[in-house]
Amino acid sequence: MLPPDFWEKEKAFLLGLLFPGLEELAIAGAKAGAAKLREVGFEFDDTLANAAAARWAREKAGELVELLTSTSRKLIGEIVATWIETPGATIGDLADRLAPVVANNADRSLTVAVTVEHKGQTYSYPAVPIRMTAETLRRLVPPPEPVRVVAAKTAIIVDGDLADWKDVPYLTLPSTGAASTSVKLAWRDEGLFGSVRVVQSGPLTVDADAPWASDGLELCLEADARRRLSADSTGTPMRHFLLPQAGRDGGAMTVRRSYGKLDVREAMQTAWRKTTDGYAMEFCVPAKSLTSSGLKAGRRMGLHFALRHGEEIVTEFTDTKAFRSVASTPAYWAQIELSAN
Repeated sequence: MLPPDFWEKEKAFLLGLLFPGLEELAIAGAKAGAAKLREVGFEFDDTLANAAAARWAREKAGELVELLTSTSRKLIGEIVATWIETPGATIGDLADRLAPVVANNADRSLTVAVTVEHKGQTYSYPAVPIRMTAETLRRLVPPPEPVRVVAAKTAIIVDGDLADWKDVPYLTLPSTGAASTSVKLAWRDEGLFGSVRVVQSGPLTVDADAPWASDGLELCLEADARRRLSADSTGTPMRHFLLPQAGRDGGAMTVRRSYGKLDVREAMQTAWRKTTDGYAMEFCVPAKSLTSSGLKAGRRMGLHFALRHGEEIVTEFTDTKAFRSVASTPAYWAQIELSAN
């Protein structure tokens, strides 16, 4: 069962998620209506239309939240509670379960309409229902601004020695808006390369059966940046854990696959080694595992990673503050763009 105050606590979160997407849809509808009117000689003030669309979105977002917090509270509460308690369930699974509840009842539908009065005549366009579907949820999450990943000018040898990385800048983190102090990415024709410098004292905590509670790197990639709602969707999503081996000073890393149809455990090159103040990791995801056409400047990929020290997340790529769970949902991941320099 959900706690009694669940819906009240979620209301602000739901409003923050729904309003930007509804506003975008409403403004797009207003602009489309204005364009149609101009075709028949009517002038239309876009500024007024956009302001009205924004007001509509604010009102409808509130209405939708109320639908989810009053009239449908019991039924949707049971669905959400079951979803939370199901290991591995994704936001796509939740959307699939909620869609029939919202979409199949006319009383719960929201619509967009454009209506203009001119010289005593009313011109209207049909109402377009807005329903809780997987595609709607994807549109409500704004597409991320990609982070630049440079092309390595010289070869990178995956051996745990980070000397090859001296000319590669640290990766900018959407989670903080600043450059990382530990993670670098670069690309070459051979594939996508990464290095991680970890400052850490004490022994390593590694459990290959519980990689989410181990020292190491959780790496999530979506090579075509389609922003799927589930990492288990057909295509290129992958979620792997890269773990140093306890009791050793270096060598190949243990790679554990979690979610994702793409499995690069055998193809990926990995290495790690102990350093005077912690340890270093390197990896390469081969280009042929990511795309059949080769890596090129301008290509975007969905990316999320979390650098872990046991159960603690030390650094992560995506800004996760707005989401309950990110790793299994590519639609929530940040993105990178391969740069020529």
